[in-house]
Amino acid sequence: MGGNRRVLIVGGGFSGMLAAKDLKWSFDVTIVDAKEFFEYTPGILRAFVKPSHFEALSFSLAPAIEKKIGVKFIWAEVKSIDGNSNTATIKPRWKDGTEELSFDYCIICSGCNFNFLHKWGESLWFPTIYEDARPASNWAHLDERTIEGRRRHIYEEYNKIKALADKRAKILVCGAGFIGVEFVTELQYFFPQLDLTIIDFLPNCLGPLPKDAQNYCDRYMRANNIKTVYGVKYEPNSPEFWKKIGLPNGADETYICMGVKASNYFMPRETLSDKGPGGGGWILINKKLQVAPRTTSHGELVRFSL
Repeated sequence: MGGNRRVLIVGGGFSGMLAAKDLKWSFDVTIVDAKEFFEYTPGILRAFVKPSHFEALSFSLAPAIEKKIGVKFIWAEVKSIDGNSNTATIKPRWKDGTEELSFDYCIICSGCNFNFLHKWGESLWFPTIYEDARPASNWAHLDERTIEGRRRHIYEEYNKIKALADKRAKILVCGAGFIGVEFVTELQYFFPQLDLTIIDFLPNCLGPLPKDAQNYCDRYMRANNIKTVYGVKYEPNSPEFWKKIGLPNGADETYICMGVKASNYFMPRETLSDKGPGGGGWILINKKLQVAPRTTSHGELVRFSL
């Protein structure tokens, strides 16, 4: 096995572990992830209203990757990737400096962040794990690169929601897509005393779904005392905005559930888009899902792959 070509996988989520499982028979595979745990993102909304649910959504990466899948795992943040020299600069979690990691092929499975209004795309739905993002974090006192730090954040947010419910606070959820609709209905189910409003810029909720499904979800929310307002842009500094959505005195708490933001900060600038959701920064690829930088021919970085 020692003579096999080396594959570096950035990210230990769904796609990263699946790629490792398939490739381990023919390659020496290493997964690098900036956090020590896996989190089932589609289910994390429930954890903020029922913290014990987090245990069913998470597990430590090292034993799962090294013992179950049978490849190497490094708990480290990838700081940069050089496609010409086939090296990645990584910063191990428990080391002050960086290290160079060589590879023959590199697969980017780092995913994205949410909330395009935040510089780093920070939201409740995904832990804040990048070193440079932590000082600007709204929860910088917690280290969400560790599973205990993530658990503490979930309990902290749960207690905040519980306190808001105790005073029958007004909550605004911005964005009536999949995340916003799920979160506002979770809030209503576990804390029915909350005064809930959900808004969206589109003329209806859940834009990608068929009209009948949109109407069904809207009727469900209204039947459960969730106020829905569509066709309105989120403008928190405008008094007219708050009047328009039926909250003339504002909201006690606002949750942003809008849009995605790229988190490929470690990629060479020439491989990232100038435009796109959340201000750009998305990896440019060809039809083979290979990184295709603007300033070089496709063949020069053919070993990169999404």
